[in-house]
Amino acid sequence: MAKASSKDTPTNPGAPSSVPSAFDLFKPSWEGVKLNLTELIVLFVAPTALLSIYFMLAAGALGTNNGNSVNPAGVVLLAIGAVIICVYTVLLGPAIVHIQLKSARMEKASYESAWATSKKFWWRYLILSVTVGLTIFVGLILFIVPGLIFIRRYFLSQFALIDQDLGTRDSMRFSNELSKGRAMSVWGVIGVYVLIAIPSFVPIIGSIITFLLQIAYYCASAIRFEQLKALRPAAQKNS
Repeated sequence: MAKASSKDTPTNPGAPSSVPSAFDLFKPSWEGVKLNLTELIVLFVAPTALLSIYFMLAAGALGTNNGNSVNPAGVVLLAIGAVIICVYTVLLGPAIVHIQLKSARMEKASYESAWATSKKFWWRYLILSVTVGLTIFVGLILFIVPGLIFIRRYFLSQFALIDQDLGTRDSMRFSNELSKGRAMSVWGVIGVYVLIAIPSFVPIIGSIITFLLQIAYYCASAIRFEQLKALRPAAQKNS
């Protein structure tokens, strides 16, 4: 059966015709964060804080080897920290995405469902992360513009993977379909993330402000995924 063209495909009559501003996502994101705050603290905030302290200590150890410019022990500590981050990202990444999606829908998540999601998706999540990362990296290195296009295309891939139970290629395709023709809906969210990071250049107070804003905006990408998914043509939803 031939696929219907976009011109002949009716849109979902119950879906909104557009998405709100990226700044308007602060409120629903914070509401979702509050709903699953305990789970996010245990699985994301606390590990991130501990890793940040670890890296600060490891970086401080780099120059404390009897006046030498580089302390081998500090290098080893940094390498161990990098390995820990990779393992943490792979094993808990799917669980965090699951909680973000639950929060975006204003649904209560559980540790059981989060762990079950990580157990099911960690291998596919790893492959997807590496594939998307390399694709964007190569695009930026070679021509810059293709890299920026790839960022837009695959920004929502991790949500597609968990939400739709897809493989790497289909997750990337799904993300591209959602953002195609609505690039600013994605770039707007990315732009807010960049703005949130600016206060962190101010010591202590600025870092605290950035951290609080990041927590409040933590579910914005998942909310944008849900919004764009609602705008998919009805024929695509049934495919």
